[in-house]
Amino acid sequence: IGGGDSKLDLAFALPIARTGEFSLDGTLTLDKATLNNPGLGLDFTDIGGIVEITHEGVSARRLDALFLDSPIHSSISQSAWSTRIHNYGVLDTRRIKRQFPFLSWLPVDGTSAWNLAVYVPRRRPGPARPLVVEARSALEGTRVSLPLGLGKAAEGTRSLDAKITLSDGRPRDIELTLDELRLAAERIETGGWAARLQSPVATGNLHLPDSTAQPIRADLERISLQLDATALGSKATMQAGDGDPTPTDIPSIDLTAGEVVLNGHPYGELSARARRLDAGIRLEELTLGSDKGQLRLQGEWLTIPEGQRTSLDVDIDTTDLGQTLKDLALSAATQDGSGTLRAQASWSGPPWAPRRETINGQISFRAEKGRFTDAEPGVGRLFGLLNVGALQRRLRLDFSDLFTEGFVFDLSLIHISE
Repeated sequence: IGGGDSKLDLAFALPIARTGEFSLDGTLTLDKATLNNPGLGLDFTDIGGIVEITHEGVSARRLDALFLDSPIHSSISQSAWSTRIHNYGVLDTRRIKRQFPFLSWLPVDGTSAWNLAVYVPRRRPGPARPLVVEARSALEGTRVSLPLGLGKAAEGTRSLDAKITLSDGRPRDIELTLDELRLAAERIETGGWAARLQSPVATGNLHLPDSTAQPIRADLERISLQLDATALGSKATMQAGDGDPTPTDIPSIDLTAGEVVLNGHPYGELSARARRLDAGIRLEELTLGSDKGQLRLQGEWLTIPEGQRTSLDVDIDTTDLGQTLKDLALSAATQDGSGTLRAQASWSGPPWAPRRETINGQISFRAEKGRFTDAEPGVGRLFGLLNVGALQRRLRLDFSDLFTEGFVFDLSLIHISE
């Protein structure tokens, strides 16, 4: 559907004899014209420029227009199969998601330069001749809210490529590539999207609902994480990065993973359920288990007037305390033994960046049939349990500073409250 002011200059030759050739040559001068496709949401306004017309199709070296209320520059070219409309402009991702609700789940927020190419079939679009939209951006100026180092701050850059295939005016397939993260999604007739996720961190299948009121379902084959708990409480982890998600960024999710690998060591199956709240997210349950032990978590991560607040309830049981601590790069000062940890803690900041001075709660630790190694002697070290500054060490299950080298424990009970 089009409108606005335009001027058409057209010359053509229509042969009467069979030996003649048809020819068409002309220009269409646009001034504040409009081009709307209500079914696709591809609405262009204030179009200005010259479109050249021949019997092979239409082309334009440069058109100026508004798309999603932002100025863009466009060009038109032809191929044997389609008309290519290339657009370049600075677009607001929030405006994009409002215009195209099927992209509302994308964890991006900001304004960046985009290259947008629309391929329109030269014959009527249909299942065999879909309309294709390709988009590319370095995302400079846009925050990507993903955990585990996959996100980015607004001032950084990450290469994003997207391809959307539309049939009968509706999106059919979406392909996204963000550096090493790849997502391929296919529309489900009953609603939502069936997606395949591949990245160095996680691989598996997703179900993405149309409404944010419904949980994302993630059935992953594998999650692989590199953890450095020795950095807990360091200056580098004391504040959240601009590219990290906020509590209200996290959607409701039901998650399972057949294999979890931590620092290269297998730690069994994972199951988690989280639900959105008005102020953030509640982790209703997370369990991780293998023959080495069991981990259970519950908690909340909320936005409060002062910033962010995290609270966690942690239960850990392990049958090989020394090996578990080594596998997770938590401590090499313990050999053998079994152990349990019960902790309730809260702090200001996100789950991965607690502010030391705001941590409060209690920890109960029980260890049996093992020994501490490589520690300095001195009964006075026991007073370290009362040192608030040592709380970060205790959270890592590191008590090596309290005991002499080779100290054997058959039953150790430690309770810390702050």
